[in-house]
Amino acid sequence: MPVMLLSIKSSSGSELETAQLLDVRTIIDLSRYPAGFYFFNITQNARLIEVKKIVKK
Repeated sequence: MPVMLLSIKSSSGSELETAQLLDVRTIIDLSRYPAGFYFFNITQNARLIEVKKIVKK
């Protein structure tokens, strides 16, 4: 079974959080982070498969 991980990085590249994706839908709580740009990296078996940019206001 493939292991999928989500990592949240700040606009400066600092890794803020990493979580294993266990379901097709996952809710991520960004309330503890200040407004700004964030990158969500999704990896499967240590291979980067998607990058999303999120703007938190």
